[in-house]
Amino acid sequence: MNYLNKLPLAAAAIALCAGFTSCSDDDNGPDLPPGGDITEIFPNGLPRVVDGATIATDTKGRVLQVTEAGGEVMKFDYIADADKAPTDPDVMISIIDKGQLEEQLAVRTNAQGYAEYAYQTFYENGKVDPTEPAQEWYFAYTADGQLKQLRRTEGAVAGQYETTDIEYTGQNITNVAVVNTARPAENATYHIVYGEKPIANKGNLMLFDECFGIDMDEMGAAYYAGLLGKATAALPARMEKVGTANYYTTFDWELNAKGLPTRLTATEVTSPTTSSTDFATFVW
Repeated sequence: MNYLNKLPLAAAAIALCAGFTSCSDDDNGPDLPPGGDITEIFPNGLPRVVDGATIATDTKGRVLQVTEAGGEVMKFDYIADADKAPTDPDVMISIIDKGQLEEQLAVRTNAQGYAEYAYQTFYENGKVDPTEPAQEWYFAYTADGQLKQLRRTEGAVAGQYETTDIEYTGQNITNVAVVNTARPAENATYHIVYGEKPIANKGNLMLFDECFGIDMDEMGAAYYAGLLGKATAALPARMEKVGTANYYTTFDWELNAKGLPTRLTATEVTSPTTSSTDFATFVW
């Protein structure tokens, strides 16, 4: 889609928000694209910090930037209809580290306000990196607004994709099938379990990579800007890699008095004798 090649770069200069406080500015750009109101995605409020990453919003509730603990910034620029052609993107996402633009995603949204297509460009020293081929992302959603398929181009080989199909039971993801035509060894199917007494996902968290085996990478933070659809109804308790014995991850959640997650303990088991534990915290 060559129309994306004529897009101007988003400004690399950026003001960081300190601590856990959201930024506020009445003049931070145009209204949201149709369906982009994140209160629909987060009816109980947007988390301020997710695993060390601070989420900053304006007074309209839009996510302006996500700042990682290490200083890397993901900046969101919303493009008003009056400022773009019909084929131009609705949101520009710039990934900036140490003041340098490293990646940029030009995102086009669908009628629901969710990302349906993104064109990812990589930069080196302020210029397009010729050694890193651009990537394309395609998204599809259920009628309820939940992600049902992610398709990504893989490397420089034309026609090579990683396709992730997501199956639901009710409003919970139960199976995820990944097919990578460039690297078939990475094909996998995951089964998601919610336990005998599922924990309601009151915080509407969606940890795509960590909890569901969905290879979202840089786009994962776009979920908090309301661009990747709605969350599962319950928090996952276990992710099993189908067909591989003793390969699974368990999820233990700590909740505050409102039932919102404050800590996740993930224990990955890769053999009968090998396991590792990781932690993530959340601030509301």
